[in-house]
Amino acid sequence: MVAYHQGDYETARGLFEACLRSCREHGVTDHAADSLNRLGDLARLAGDVDRAQALYGESLALWQSVHGRPGIASALHKLGQTARRKGDFAEARRLLAESLGLQNEIGNKQGVVECLVALSGVALERVPPERGVELLAASEAQLDGLGAPLAPADYADFERDLAHGKASLSAEAWATAHQKGRSLGVAEALALALAGPPARPTESEAVAGSMPAGSGLSPRETEVAALIAQGLSNREIAAGLVISEKTAANHVEHIMAKLNLRSRAQIAVWAVRHGLAPAI
Repeated sequence: MVAYHQGDYETARGLFEACLRSCREHGVTDHAADSLNRLGDLARLAGDVDRAQALYGESLALWQSVHGRPGIASALHKLGQTARRKGDFAEARRLLAESLGLQNEIGNKQGVVECLVALSGVALERVPPERGVELLAASEAQLDGLGAPLAPADYADFERDLAHGKASLSAEAWATAHQKGRSLGVAEALALALAGPPARPTESEAVAGSMPAGSGLSPRETEVAALIAQGLSNREIAAGLVISEKTAANHVEHIMAKLNLRSRAQIAVWAVRHGLAPAI
C-alpha cells in the first residue's frame, strides 16, 4: 500500500501479487479479495480496463462469499468506475448507487464521498456542464473536509473529470459553478447526482416517472422516499422519524413494491422527479 500510494506501481504490483498467492495458499479470503481490488486499480492506471473489471469482479465474488459488506461496497464502487471508463454510464450509475446504499448502511463516510466523486463524473457526461462542475466542486469540498486521499486510480479519474469540466465552460461560468458546488452538502449533492436522467431508462424508472407524486404511498412512506433522496441511510431515517431501523427498512421495501422499483437510487430519482427533493 505504501508503494501504491507513493506511485511505485511496479513494486506495488509485485507485492500485491505475492500477497494474493500467499492468501490463496492459506485460505485468507479477505486479504485475497483486497489484493485483487488493488491489482484492479493498478490495471486501471495502466489503461487495461478489461483486466481491471475482471479483477474487481473476482474481488466482489470473494467478498460476497464471506459476507464482507465493506469489501462488497468497495468492489461495487470500483466496478462502477470501470463501467464508466467503458462508456456504460447507466451500468456505472447502477453499481455506484448500490455501493452508496451499502456505504450509508455501514456508516462509512469516506466510502460515501468516494461514491459522490464517481457519481459526479458520471453526471458530467449526462447533465449540463454547469451542473456537472457543481457536483465535481461539491466532491472536492467533501474530500477536503474528509482529509483522506482517494486511491490513486480514483484520483486519476477525478483529475480527468475536473479537467473535462473546466474545459467545458468559460472561465467565468466555471468559477460561478465551482463556487456554487462547494457550498453543497453531501446529501444534497448526492440527490442531484442520482437524479440525473438515466442514459437508458429502465422499465421501472419509466413507470415511476409517469406516476403522480406520492401515488399509492402513505404519508409516512412519502416522507421516507424524500429522506432517501437526501442520501439518508435507514439508521438515519429511523433516528429522524423516531422509529426503529427495522420499521424504516419495511417502509423502504413497501415503497419499492408499490412503485415497482428495485433500489434506493430509483426511489431517489422518483422523489426528485415528483418534487419531494431538490430537482435538477
